[in-house]
Amino acid sequence: MLRFVFKTLSFALSAAQRLSAAVGARALPAPLALLCAGGCGDEGGRGTLAVSVYGEPFIEEGIPASAVDDGWSVRFSSFRVELRAVEVGGARLLVGRDLELAAPSGGEGVAAGSLALPSGAHPALAYELGALRVAGEARHEGRGEVRRFDWLLDVPTRYERCALGLSLGSGEEARAELTIHADHLLYDSLVAEEPGLLFGPLAAADADGDGEVTRAELEAASVGALDVGSGGEVGDLWAWLRAHARTVGHLNGEGHCDARALDAEGGAP
Repeated sequence: MLRFVFKTLSFALSAAQRLSAAVGARALPAPLALLCAGGCGDEGGRGTLAVSVYGEPFIEEGIPASAVDDGWSVRFSSFRVELRAVEVGGARLLVGRDLELAAPSGGEGVAAGSLALPSGAHPALAYELGALRVAGEARHEGRGEVRRFDWLLDVPTRYERCALGLSLGSGEEARAELTIHADHLLYDSLVAEEPGLLFGPLAAADADGDGEVTRAELEAASVGALDVGSGGEVGDLWAWLRAHARTVGHLNGEGHCDARALDAEGGAP
């Protein structure tokens, strides 16, 4: 009986090695070839999607006065985003950490991780951001004015239905860039298709004149003539800033995503 089992095992090992050679594959160790004789891996093939987060030159180098309608320039000493998760189809990459976007990256952004995906079409991507921490200073050279800021914008947001349009081949590696648009924090409208950029209303909120614009000062300042549309819940500049912070997420540069507010636990408020 033992001799029969040994002969059967030897035959199976030999068959597996002949199969590996016949298809031109690298020879596997005999025990592994035996285990894989029934099929290893994914039948349809798999590829990899590498995910990065990029703040573009506006975050890494600053927003120049030429881009701002009232002549202020903005430079960020820190721009941290809390990336919670990225989803493509049924695959989910849990990140759960803060990423610093203000450091120069040579256009590469900050690596967030990768997703193993089945080969084929992947039309959309979604991702979740938690808090944004933005610090730096704004200058108006013509007036010789400077304003410092350090704001924690705790605005959990899900960016979904981002148009990915990916066709992934077996063994291929593709890249997705979660692009963060800092200039949205300077928008002069919540509803306009092409809003202008202003820092003046935020600078004017420095009630004590110490050169730093704080959350308390923004909460005490009215939105004034800024365009809030029909939304009545945005009445002060802190709420105004928070509303714009929920729009900063894009995909691969200018790719649009639908933004949905989340509560602290990740659900709809």
